[in-house]
Amino acid sequence: LLIGKSGVGRRTGVTLTTFISNMKLFSPNISRDYSIKSFKTDLKAVMQVAGVEGEPCVLLLEDHQFVQPEFIEIVNSLLSSGEVPGLYN
Repeated sequence: LLIGKSGVGRRTGVTLTTFISNMKLFSPNISRDYSIKSFKTDLKAVMQVAGVEGEPCVLLLEDHQFVQPEFIEIVNSLLSSGEVPGLYN
């Protein structure tokens, strides 16, 4: 968890750290038609790399990427219990 004011270089710091540590960096590309389904698909891809393939990775979520309130609920569930209910049917 990295917190700081806008413009202080959080993204740059995370990008540099993941590159130096030889880790994969995942960050959702938010577009006009980005939905809950798109977010869950991106989350599944990250969990596939981390859990199944066993590769170290970083999921970078910034405040402007939470375009729907459900995104916060999903991330909160992932952080608190380690799983997202209904992600895999």
